[in-house]
Amino acid sequence: MAAVIAVTGATGFAGRHVVAELLRRGHAVRVLARDPSKASFPPGVEIVAGASAIAIRFRLSRKAPAR
Repeated sequence: MAAVIAVTGATGFAGRHVVAELLRRGHAVRVLARDPSKASFPPGVEIVAGASAIAIRFRLSRKAPAR
């Protein structure tokens, strides 16, 4: 089974190439985007809304933030 790999910075120049290569190798890819409505990725890429500080804190989980 392929790993699910989280990528921050995926909307940038290098990040797009990283995502493409991970998909080519058969990995499931989850990306972090400040504004998912503006993000454009190939089918199968899971887009999570947020900023990198949030990603570190919540480990790109789908859980609601603790308050």
